[in-house]
Amino acid sequence: MGSEKPLSSPFIFISYPFRLETDPTYCGDLRYNLSCENNISTVLYLNSGKYYVQAINYNNYTIRVVDSNLHKGSCPSLSYLQPLTEYNFTSDFLVESVYLGSYGTQSNFGYYSSDSYRTKVLRKSGKHWYIYSLSEPIIFFNCENPVKSPLYIPTAPCNNNSSRGINSYVKIGSTYDSELIDSCRIEMMVMITTLRGSQKRNNVSYSEILNELAYGFELSWLPSYGRSDEAYICYVDSSNKVHCPSCRDSWGLINTSSCVNRSRDRRVAKGHGRFPGGIDFDFNFT
Repeated sequence: MGSEKPLSSPFIFISYPFRLETDPTYCGDLRYNLSCENNISTVLYLNSGKYYVQAINYNNYTIRVVDSNLHKGSCPSLSYLQPLTEYNFTSDFLVESVYLGSYGTQSNFGYYSSDSYRTKVLRKSGKHWYIYSLSEPIIFFNCENPVKSPLYIPTAPCNNNSSRGINSYVKIGSTYDSELIDSCRIEMMVMITTLRGSQKRNNVSYSEILNELAYGFELSWLPSYGRSDEAYICYVDSSNKVHCPSCRDSWGLINTSSCVNRSRDRRVAKGHGRFPGGIDFDFNFT
């Protein structure tokens, strides 16, 4: 236990839309409050949970956070982890609604989500639109009987329940009814950054999953689309650049086949930052 080190934050540059809770109200967007803890860690409170900010990418509108209760070099105690799933982000369903309308069918996306974050973004490569998942859930199970399924990864050597005849497993990604096992009970659901390529599902060890937990998970603050009076859809292209073209058709409906290749103007960045040691500074630039 002596090798355990609490996770914290590296130096984080805070710019629009983010702000510190102690900043004047005119700084940043009030939906994107961050806290500074002991002049060391940048904290995001999300769904009543506390997360340390690991990185903010202002080019592709993503923020990476990690559960504040995780410790490096240790087996996580599920009772201390903060439950979180993709279903906590209702705007993800609106991303899917835009995607369903991306085949040229007229769809009235004249409503707008006020959710601050989402785990999915709309991407476009050439003429192809698709949903890109930044993060995905992992599910911890306790099972009465041993499970022989490649989807269920044993949590050994972290299984503290083996002496009581309980078998513990973790499963990556959303789970369908057909994948549930009668003798198993869900203990916890948390988020990790989506595994891709050779990492995806196959031959992933529990130690690798622990590394992913310690790495954290990504969220986007990129809006799926604008309010009905703005009529734009935001997406990320194959070069990881963000575009928000106008997409109103002749009927006044938001329709991806009517999108005009015009990115929205970049907003002036104005905000507050903090160097290590607690030295504050303000900035204002385009």
